Amino acid sequence: MAHHRTEIEGTWEEVETRRDEWVGKRVRLTVIPDSEIPHSEADWEPHLATLRRAWLELSPHEKGRILAADMSKSHTLHHEDPGVTPFEALVEEDPYEETP
Repeated sequence: MAHHRTEIEGTWEEVETRRDEWVGKRVRLTVIPDSEIPHSEADWEPHLATLRRAWLELSPHEKGRILAADMSKSHTLHHEDPGVTPFEALVEEDPYEETP
């Protein structure tokens, strides 16, 4: 059986939700400095085609896990601050406008 490399990116909390997939496997972790994280739409533009392609290559199960993790985060945000609606908790913009 051929094995392939899997590359994922996210916060530690997002990556950690997939820990069961890698039990007993060698992994490599790179911590990305904040200065290298795209913050504006223009910063993301060069990466969008790659992100779209990666999304399309995911299995329905993997997509479901990602969406479930996002829903869980939005649920938590909404319950920690009832002033943030469930919809606002799902959108990409920072509801607290803390992102530069």
